[in-house]
Amino acid sequence: MKTLFSLVVLFVFANFTWAQGEYPVPPSPEHARLKAMVGVWDAKIEMETPDGKTATTGVETVKMLGEVWVVSDFTYEFMGKPTHGHGSTGYDPSKGKYVGNWIESGSPHISTMEGEYDEEKGAIVYIMKSKDQEGNDTVLKAIDKQIDATHKVFEMHAPVSEDEFVKIMTITYTKRDE
Repeated sequence: MKTLFSLVVLFVFANFTWAQGEYPVPPSPEHARLKAMVGVWDAKIEMETPDGKTATTGVETVKMLGEVWVVSDFTYEFMGKPTHGHGSTGYDPSKGKYVGNWIESGSPHISTMEGEYDEEKGAIVYIMKSKDQEGNDTVLKAIDKQIDATHKVFEMHAPVSEDEFVKIMTITYTKRDE
């Protein structure tokens, strides 16, 4: 009975919400930036580690979920092990920010992110919140730049002080022919 009541409340709330505005929500110029990410991308990954630089390759497949979200599946090898990551990114007009999350097969923690488009950088700059391997809170900066229709670069930066970050990873993408 409790489940039936919950479903009825959800249905009534959804209909009320949809009646208040357009559904589905029409895409904005911010959503067009996300749509440009759709496709299959070959990735070259370079990481800074305590032992120096390391490199690997991967493949990212990005699809639209409706007109306002992109969903990413990323496979690569990390520390000699196959790894799979999955993320979703959208633009939240009520926050005026890009929002998203990221999970990986090798980590029990979810990363959440919020960011804005930086005109000067020509990129979306995110602040990512997650946990490190010991479960401590961590904050990273990510820069996601679409160079052109077939090239993009993603950088991850770790904090060295409250307002200073150092680059720890670069992923250079080339889009496959469709």
